[in-house]
Amino acid sequence: FSDRAEALHVLARIALAEGKVEEAVVLEKKAFRVDPAYEESYDFLLKHFDRTGETDKKAELLDNVLRHSSVFSPFRLAEIHMDRGHTVMQLGNFREASESYRFCLEDAKKSGYGPSLMLIYSFNAAESQRRAEGVIDEVAWQAVIKLYAKAAKTGSDNAPEEANHWQAIHIA
Repeated sequence: FSDRAEALHVLARIALAEGKVEEAVVLEKKAFRVDPAYEESYDFLLKHFDRTGETDKKAELLDNVLRHSSVFSPFRLAEIHMDRGHTVMQLGNFREASESYRFCLEDAKKSGYGPSLMLIYSFNAAESQRRAEGVIDEVAWQAVIKLYAKAAKTGSDNAPEEANHWQAIHIA
């Protein structure tokens, strides 16, 4: 079964249950190489890199996953890009983050997502672009503020969203 991602994942879970974390990581990496679209291994590795603070390895994993983008649904692809945007933003790679956030924003526009997701994607796209270019795009930030107002009308009562709203107003 060494040629099946599912089997390698099961072996990794057993190793993890036995307290053999490094062995589990090696097995999940093998599973990922066998099938980069196998979500269980991908999710395990993302969480592992988060726990160990290996942000650069997480970014590499996300880039590898995106090389196989044709096998993912548009929604899953947007989730992967959002993870990538957050990860490369942490690394200070603002232009790469902007590319991923723009992907999410364009997908959301095509898919007709509600104002809450639109404002998250719009805020992240505008902020990463601001950091990458060092220039404030007033049109983008005004659009973000309008989305916050629209989300507020639909009942958004989320403290982080409110903080981002005030930050957007300050930047614009």
